[in-house]
Amino acid sequence: MAHLSKTPAGSWIACVKIKGTRKSKTFKKKGDAVSWSRKLESTLEKESKGLGKERWLHELLDVYIDKVAAFKKSCRSEVVRLNRFKKELNNRPLSKVSKQWLNEWVEARLLMVSPDSVNRDLNSLSSAFQYGLTELEWIGSNPVREVKRPAKSKPRDRLISQQEIDKILNALSYDPKAIVATKIQELAILFLLAIETGMRMGEMLSLTWDRVFFDRRFVLLLDTKNGDKRAVPLSTKACELLTQLKDTNGSKCFSMTTEQASSLFRKYSRKIGIKDLHFHDTRHEALTRLSRKLDVLELCRVIGHRDPRSLMIYYNETAETIANKLD
Repeated sequence: MAHLSKTPAGSWIACVKIKGTRKSKTFKKKGDAVSWSRKLESTLEKESKGLGKERWLHELLDVYIDKVAAFKKSCRSEVVRLNRFKKELNNRPLSKVSKQWLNEWVEARLLMVSPDSVNRDLNSLSSAFQYGLTELEWIGSNPVREVKRPAKSKPRDRLISQQEIDKILNALSYDPKAIVATKIQELAILFLLAIETGMRMGEMLSLTWDRVFFDRRFVLLLDTKNGDKRAVPLSTKACELLTQLKDTNGSKCFSMTTEQASSLFRKYSRKIGIKDLHFHDTRHEALTRLSRKLDVLELCRVIGHRDPRSLMIYYNETAETIANKLD
């Protein structure tokens, strides 16, 4: 708070004290004392919050990783992305991070990765800058919000043919009548279960046996992408697949991590010459198959989508198959 006092000689002493910092100055006119006091109060207030000190981009990213990103569900991918920014982005004061500089970075990044990857990058950066703006009060605005974002890529429409499924199962040494004995056989179960149920890789790998109800034919997912718990019904084939894993991995249904499963799937897909296949394409295949048996609301419940319109991202039935239904 500022305190003004008049001296016997008629001058004015302005004294400002904020959080232990005290400064004073003498003026001939009261108006000058008031003006100086207000400016100094504003400066000291900013300094007390860290706004007076020049902060750097790497400082903001470090604090955001420790305080926010490390506790997110998407922790691993976001922390990797933010640490990459620290290496790839030229470190500079936050005051020098401009819309123009970020737009130039986006253009250069688009030469290396897809528009969707760039948008994910911008989402992470924007979250960090928003934290710096609202929580840390290190900056006065979020420059990422002013960046021109690239158009989203068209959704994938990749289905998996039965011939491809057979080749993958053969490469993974899958035996439908045997208990799983190796990691690659476990991957085969994961692959088939994804096609049968539409569950994501992470959802299946997080399953524990206490959430598998064979008698009632469903599994309970507690940790899903949108944060909602979800009961996924099991077909007879899905129950048979899970039975092949029974008593092999303790309390967990699967022993692999997401990184291990993803790496193995890429390795064996390349090994047998199947191109442009992602594990997540099993979700396209599953939803397209399930759409032949379930109505829209049932599909939403099984797949875990709140908006029925989002089902169109994964529904990739061919025109030929649809035509056969017309006769």
